Amino acid sequence: MIDFDTRRTVMSEPFSISVHKNTFIDYLEIILDKSGEAHYAVPSHQEWLIRYACNKLKVSREMLESICPSEMYFNYIEWLTKITEYVAVWDIEYVGSLNQHQKAMLELLKLNGLYKGEII
Repeated sequence: MIDFDTRRTVMSEPFSISVHKNTFIDYLEIILDKSGEAHYAVPSHQEWLIRYACNKLKVSREMLESICPSEMYFNYIEWLTKITEYVAVWDIEYVGSLNQHQKAMLELLKLNGLYKGEII
């Protein structure tokens, strides 16, 4: 088993399929940007997307929270993926609408045994 410090170091670097496969077992928590590039979801999917959305929209976290429709309060990650056009990915599922680049990356992750869910 790879030690904690090595895993933390890997997750602070750009995502690489080969490095990820050699470091983790049955673990995948990433964000796919519009070009299909994968980014580790550190510290979490929600926090990563919040940070990106605030930067994209040029708003504070408080303002971002205030513009979230009340019907999306319990689907906050889904709402964040809609406004960012990014996709949140775990090893068995994803949240968001895939564009062709994101779908291609998810298929590549599946071919490499990192993603085990459906691709719709």
